[in-house]
Amino acid sequence: MEFDDVIKELVKLSDTENIEGMARFGIKPQKAYGVRIPELRKIAKKTGKNHLLAKELWKVDYR
Repeated sequence: MEFDDVIKELVKLSDTENIEGMARFGIKPQKAYGVRIPELRKIAKKTGKNHLLAKELWKVDYR
């Protein structure tokens, strides 16, 4: 998976209920996708270990 593929997948899986739940725990939801951890793990399995991709995603500064 490439950077754009990961972002598209995160946007597709984004859930406003999860974002609201994050706010209840003090997490600022302004920059959040609201994707559940099991879904993130599925994406991680698809991407494998890729440090360059991780650096690109880190720069986006979204939760």
